[in-house]
Amino acid sequence: METFLRYRDGENVYLAPDGTRSLYTGDMCPAAEDVQAEIERIQTVLDDLAAEIGATESWTHPKARELDTISFHHWLREQSDNEEACRNIGIFIAGGMLTKPAHAFSALQAVLMAASAGPFSNLVDDTFILDRRVVGGMQSVSRTMARELGDDVVKLNEPVRFITWNDEGATVKSDGLEVTAKDVILAVPPNLYSRISYEPPMPRLQHQMHQHTSLGLVIKVHAVYETPFWREEGLSGTGFGAEELCQEVYDNTNHNDERGTLVSFVTDEKADEMFRLSTEDRKARILESISHYLGEKALEPVVYYESDFASEEWTRGAYAARYDLGGLHRYGPYQHDPVGPMRFACSDIAAEGYQHVDGAVRMGARVAEQILER
Repeated sequence: METFLRYRDGENVYLAPDGTRSLYTGDMCPAAEDVQAEIERIQTVLDDLAAEIGATESWTHPKARELDTISFHHWLREQSDNEEACRNIGIFIAGGMLTKPAHAFSALQAVLMAASAGPFSNLVDDTFILDRRVVGGMQSVSRTMARELGDDVVKLNEPVRFITWNDEGATVKSDGLEVTAKDVILAVPPNLYSRISYEPPMPRLQHQMHQHTSLGLVIKVHAVYETPFWREEGLSGTGFGAEELCQEVYDNTNHNDERGTLVSFVTDEKADEMFRLSTEDRKARILESISHYLGEKALEPVVYYESDFASEEWTRGAYAARYDLGGLHRYGPYQHDPVGPMRFACSDIAAEGYQHVDGAVRMGARVAEQILER
């Protein structure tokens, strides 16, 4: 498999709350001096908390309950009365990562998000998380793995419906298959655990824990143009605006493609608003928002495609599950515990690499090692 560097040559675009458009380079948006100072100060506080609490067992920290019972929105405003700074910090974790309003998850969950990448600084560093892409897209990774494993191992269109289990093993049933095994790995997000029926039922703790997790909401938009016109204008295609409908936009042009592709996202309550519109009105509003970053040429793509993860049966949201207020310190200690022969492995319950491919790989390796050591 090959990878290539994400395009980042040229200047980025920042849209201030009043709509003012500014060009900049580097990681930090060109906000007013007082806003910039507050952003850097709050970022340092988050970096310190991430280092102190860590990603592995955040619920064991003495501040865990305190941070888990206050929303990230309110915690930010306890740190600063500079609203623009709070919103700019919030965009990276609320809109950009957890795809929920900042009032819907805890400060501890936000610290975990930061710690999973190292410090918070890495979340805003486009050379750390968004540095490389896979030729052929991420789906080519799954397809390559499936091809190497073979059709006798990977069974498509066979969602698991029923698991009968005891301490010695389990029988797993789909509509067309029945498999008996000593070990079972549930490699789906926690919001889908309940789509399977279990005999005997999952323990009470599991039932409660899974009800306290949910995914966020995002509309992912790809807009394809005859050429990457923004590059010709000296722009990278990257843009941020905490008050914009599309809070972020990136150059997502495919490898060796002469056309240009932009990817953008509409999240949480803004996505709610968009889904109340007709398809054409929603498209017009989203393209208008992208044009605020890159000009009127963005209004006329040759291809426009929306990914609605919440309507897909086997995701029902994006990008990963997280606990509601108070849930992380209450249930986090038990989220990796096996139930009989069943183990859980997904990026939603990862420490390092939480809700990213890296976290999924780490969880797969962790559970495989546990099984081999039995």
